[in-house]
Amino acid sequence: MQNIAFEDRYRIEVNESTKNFESDVKKGAALLFFIEEKLTLGQAAEMAGMSQHDFMKYASSLGIPVIRYPASELKQEIL
Repeated sequence: MQNIAFEDRYRIEVNESTKNFESDVKKGAALLFFIEEKLTLGQAAEMAGMSQHDFMKYASSLGIPVIRYPASELKQEIL
């Protein structure tokens, strides 16, 4: 019986090249850590191997807000 590494098993199941799979996993992990507020936008973009602008577009395309501005602060800015 041949042992298949975790990464290879799932890469094969989603039918992706190694390069694309690794890129997608990095982006997904970075996005998760950003959502959980474990990474800043800049840190998440770096982890994903993307510019901040591209990471913002990527997150936004998935419906994930990238600007975190508390309503109380926004209200103060408006007044």
